[in-house]
Amino acid sequence: GGIVGGPIALFNNIVASGSAQTMQVQWQALAPFYGFRLIYGNQGSAQTITAAKAAVAPIDLVNANTLTFSNVTFGGATTIAEPAGSGSGVDAVPAFLYSDYITTPYTARTDNPSRNPLVQTLTYYAGTFNYHSAVNAVSQFRTAPGWDIGAKLTAGDAVTTPTGAPTTSGGIFIPSGVEFLYAETVTTVAEVGDSLARGQESSSGTNGWRALSERVCTIKGPRWSPMSFAVTGQTHAASYR
Repeated sequence: GGIVGGPIALFNNIVASGSAQTMQVQWQALAPFYGFRLIYGNQGSAQTITAAKAAVAPIDLVNANTLTFSNVTFGGATTIAEPAGSGSGVDAVPAFLYSDYITTPYTARTDNPSRNPLVQTLTYYAGTFNYHSAVNAVSQFRTAPGWDIGAKLTAGDAVTTPTGAPTTSGGIFIPSGVEFLYAETVTTVAEVGDSLARGQESSSGTNGWRALSERVCTIKGPRWSPMSFAVTGQTHAASYR
């Protein structure tokens, strides 16, 4: 298997909260797959996923009402409380929640057959939840050749009756990533560390390990994916030694 995460994978702290909203994300696999599962990372207090669905998509940024969705389950349950993270502020540490595997194979792209397959995910929170927003993250990530990512935050329940299309201007990623089951070898380039690894103090983060791993993956091609597990926080340097 291989994990594809959001453009910056994990964030250093909670930046906003909302309620009665649906997170819609388009993910791109690194190769044809025969199954996948969703990975949620929560750095705040416990919050409840009311419902979630996922579907394979043959077209970039296609409207959800054209797709065939499967329920996302967690040990068979469709509603579940995400465990709370630990710590606070820049020292928050996420708690992870994994869905059951969805054994739906990829579908070939009809808009661009040479590009890797897509999955759309929808996650609805009826109650209060925390999220992280990276301004222009999607548009910046799509500058990498061949990467087709999308995201959208919609008011209300867009899961029961899937609707809406991901956009190129989104910057909110729930879940935090998707683990795909591949029939061929793929490579993930990941860095773990603190703000130094992220290049937090450099202009645009261009000298951080995250930016460097993205460059490596761009050179190597679409079977390579960058992942960042670098978290800003003054105590993390000791934690990762």
